[in-house]
Amino acid sequence: MKTMDLSDIYAPIKKGLAGVEGELAKQVRTDNEFVSQLGTYVLGGTGKRLRPALVLLSARSISENCQEQIVRLASVVELVHTATLVHDDVIDKAFVRRKQPSINRQWGNEISILFGDYLHSAALGVLSRLNIPAVMSRLYPVIKDMCEGEIKQFRMAFNPRLTEEEYFTIIRQKTGLLCQFSCESGALVAGGTSEQIRAFSDYGLGFGMAYQILDDCMDLLGNEIKAEKSLGSDLREGKLTLSLIHLLKSVDKKNKEKILVALKEENHRWIRAMLREQGSVCYALDKARSYFENGVKQLAGITESCYKECLTNLTTCCMDRVQTMTVR
Repeated sequence: MKTMDLSDIYAPIKKGLAGVEGELAKQVRTDNEFVSQLGTYVLGGTGKRLRPALVLLSARSISENCQEQIVRLASVVELVHTATLVHDDVIDKAFVRRKQPSINRQWGNEISILFGDYLHSAALGVLSRLNIPAVMSRLYPVIKDMCEGEIKQFRMAFNPRLTEEEYFTIIRQKTGLLCQFSCESGALVAGGTSEQIRAFSDYGLGFGMAYQILDDCMDLLGNEIKAEKSLGSDLREGKLTLSLIHLLKSVDKKNKEKILVALKEENHRWIRAMLREQGSVCYALDKARSYFENGVKQLAGITESCYKECLTNLTTCCMDRVQTMTVR
């Protein structure tokens, strides 16, 4: 049986995603040739476009009207997301993104930071022209919280006292809230009821939490060629993701100290062996599966449609994709 991939899931929204690509190209088309070059390089259609897909699928589950508004909204979330990736690659010293050298590898950190800021401003420009106050009021705190989450994680590097609860707070801010916004705002613009909007909001948050846990697992044990980006930055930067938090809780004091030393000395092979031995990645994957399943349950009251089915299939596809990249 053929494993479902993103192209299968995206089939019902193929036209909408094509519209998003056109809107993204429009936002980075300027008289400044170099800026246009950067935009084409970074937004050249090689990303998974998960967040725009969440907007489109949530909206279409409610109504197939408001096509232009929904496409523009979907482009906003992709611009915000891409801006964070550009900045993250500088922080993480990552040199590969979406099958090609990262922008910081190609043009340096200074250009990367400035272009990430450019993408954020482009997103806010599109959002203001949409002129939907309820959507605008939701996105501004999301961007603020995303930055706060990144700062928290950076500040907690190499800190063995980081708890699971603190980790979940960080990934909620870093990833969960933008996915929540994607689904919630899509349902809102499509004219959903308060109950429908809440259902998509809860699905989006669960999806985002699970997806970040999976991304963290992939960073630890994934394959860079399959992942299409640099991996291993969490260990290099001392970021204690869920698998590492579980590992530190599972071993005695002597081994805990050895793990912390290994992190600082970049003895990553030994740490990965310990992660496998203690079942720490399996533990994190199980948590991700629980978030996915709980998110899907929130859609129980939504009318059945191909779009709702796609949201369910999306969780399965993401889970399957990471499990083939990690060693259990």
